[in-house]
Amino acid sequence: MSDELLLMQIAYIAGFLLLSALAYIYLKKIKIPYTIGLVVIGIILGYVAKHTNYVNDIKGLHLTPGIILYLIVPALIFDAALDMKINRFMSRVIPILILAIPGLIIGTLLTGYIVGSFTPLSLATGMIFGALISATDPVAVVAIFKEQNAPEDLAILVDGESLLNDGTSMVMFSVVLTAVLAAKAFTVGTLCSATLQFAYIFFGGIATGVITTFLLYLITFQGRKNPTVQIVTSLLIAYISFIVADKIGVSGVMSTVAAAVAYRYIYTGKKDEDIHIHIEQFWDFTTFLANTSIFLLLGLSEEFLFENISQYKYLVPSIIVVIVAVLLARVVVVFGSSAINNKFCKHKISLAYQVVMHWGGLRGALPLAMALSLTNEQVGKDNRVNIIIFTLVIILFTLVIQGITIKPLMKKLEIIE
Repeated sequence: MSDELLLMQIAYIAGFLLLSALAYIYLKKIKIPYTIGLVVIGIILGYVAKHTNYVNDIKGLHLTPGIILYLIVPALIFDAALDMKINRFMSRVIPILILAIPGLIIGTLLTGYIVGSFTPLSLATGMIFGALISATDPVAVVAIFKEQNAPEDLAILVDGESLLNDGTSMVMFSVVLTAVLAAKAFTVGTLCSATLQFAYIFFGGIATGVITTFLLYLITFQGRKNPTVQIVTSLLIAYISFIVADKIGVSGVMSTVAAAVAYRYIYTGKKDEDIHIHIEQFWDFTTFLANTSIFLLLGLSEEFLFENISQYKYLVPSIIVVIVAVLLARVVVVFGSSAINNKFCKHKISLAYQVVMHWGGLRGALPLAMALSLTNEQVGKDNRVNIIIFTLVIILFTLVIQGITIKPLMKKLEIIE
């Protein structure tokens, strides 16, 4: 690598950091969620790079499955799980589990059936799309919750669902893709096999995360009172738990979630309060970098959609079907699971909360990572392109349309002032 190329890369990194800092300051002033604003900025940057001689080098910057899954997702998942108030989570664990497991399966099947019936995708590839698009990403919504002091119960429901949803959606995607590639018919035997595979991947991920955390704790035990050592340890736990789980064929997301919970359990003594502060500040900075990277690059990826939009005009009716399918599936999942919860559980979910949970079901980088991971050999070239386009459209629609309107909606429902 030449010095000139290295300097250019450093300059771009510095430029992105400056841009993210300015965006954080001024988007807050005009009351636009930071993460949503970054997507729009990314689209604008992509447009400028395409039509001018400025910032030409960013044309080659795109999200890849590896960047999303191995670099960004572990940081975001670990920090979210580390911040989770376990007592509050456990008090709402039943509705969260209903949303994240049976709710996700129902959402996958409903979305997949509609998309497979009324778009160019077959029923099988429609199910693949249904599985990958079911992962919700409430980063922007949770940020609004924090800014507006929204009720903690609502934040726990949305955040808790997302944490488990990310894991279950990746497991569901893996199970459906395996079934489709094996050309298996949906029989009772296939269903039982898929259920066992789901359980192995899901609970195997949890076990991997816990074991990884305690092994690294033992290895670094002598430095347990040193903030620097603990910061490095937490970083190693976040990434090693994900990578090891992924390599042995279990859920990397669930592994990282479990690792964060186990890590928090180990280091929740008052005597380590100073260490906690250092760790929290480090992870706040890390997730700021991760969010900045993911949403800017999402915007640059969305520019691909606009760049080639004239080629895909024939997909407009299908895109409308996809948006309706995703919104309808979310209605069934949220309101259906809430009805079950309200009938059998002590803690009820109000109608206003249900509306916000439905509209706050944003999609982010994880569905795109799964879509990009598909190959032409697996689903066919045309199907792969269609799935990627549908995924980009849903991400853009949910982040921009739903993300910007969620705050006025909460005000209308008198959830916030």
